[in-house]
Amino acid sequence: MRNLSDWVQDNVFATDLSSATFDQKTGHLILLSDESKLLIEITTSGEVISFRSLSRGFAGLRRGIPQAEGVSMDADEHLYVVSEPNLFYRFARQSNE
Repeated sequence: MRNLSDWVQDNVFATDLSSATFDQKTGHLILLSDESKLLIEITTSGEVISFRSLSRGFAGLRRGIPQAEGVSMDADEHLYVVSEPNLFYRFARQSNE
């Protein structure tokens, strides 16, 4: 077991991490922060690759996601976020075609 807390403290600009998932396709980690209202993609060495706001007006959200608590990804690269009270969101990558 390896404690990776330093990655978050040194490299990730979010607080209150609620969940994490591993993207098998890219080998990156997806971190979820409720307090910062962010999804953050990092490499397994802790380098920030990208981030997405979970606030109103971003990522097609009409309202911000309240109290996001869990994140997962399926084989088709859809991201799923669950939040209180019993809300469930799905995000799909936009096609560049």
